[in-house]
Amino acid sequence: HNLAWKLAAVLDGWAGPALLTSYDEERRPISEATVEQAVLRSRDRLRLLDEPGGRRPADPGIVEDALVWLSWRYRSSAVTAWDESVLPGHGVWSAENDGRPGSRAPHLRLRRGGAELSALDLFGSRPVLLTGPDDRAWREAARAVSHDLDVPLALYGIGTEVTDVEDRWPERYGVTAQGAVLVRPDGVVAWRCADAPVFAGRTLRTVLARLLGRDAAGEAAGTTRREGSGER
Repeated sequence: HNLAWKLAAVLDGWAGPALLTSYDEERRPISEATVEQAVLRSRDRLRLLDEPGGRRPADPGIVEDALVWLSWRYRSSAVTAWDESVLPGHGVWSAENDGRPGSRAPHLRLRRGGAELSALDLFGSRPVLLTGPDDRAWREAARAVSHDLDVPLALYGIGTEVTDVEDRWPERYGVTAQGAVLVRPDGVVAWRCADAPVFAGRTLRTVLARLLGRDAAGEAAGTTRREGSGER
């Protein structure tokens, strides 16, 4: 899924080739750390076989299963930078799924048209901008940026298009009623802004272009890759 949406975005023209480099940046550290956890668990079986009930403590390097399965955090050019709230010694996993960039977008109970759904149901085929009920600035910005960059950006207002059943939007995603969160098609939080900035359109345009490899750095990287491969 991580690679599929990136390939589709580049082939459809709304992302630059530089976006593809983020696949290795994101998945290699997670894969290496996961293999390490598998090895530690394999060695731990000997302890359990030798001592029924496992009286000796397990290897302290073993990370809780649920964190390994679901709580990875990406670092790459396709998410905004982060350096906080990670488990000591286990930097690819986060103890809390609180909507920080690089992590899986948190589940949120929503209601739309009388039917209940999860916030996760809103993601899958295109970037999504989630906003609070006070979202006029973001709505105008999303419309303009989507048109100018030709990006299929969807916007869902929590409190307008959809209802927050448990009133947990700010808590789960770490924003205010004026904030916004950009979620990638694979359900990963790419960027978030706690409040609406004065120049929401400029901010969103800059962020989206950079994350999709459409800024100057991304275009340069894409050109270098094409020349190196002989592509014209």
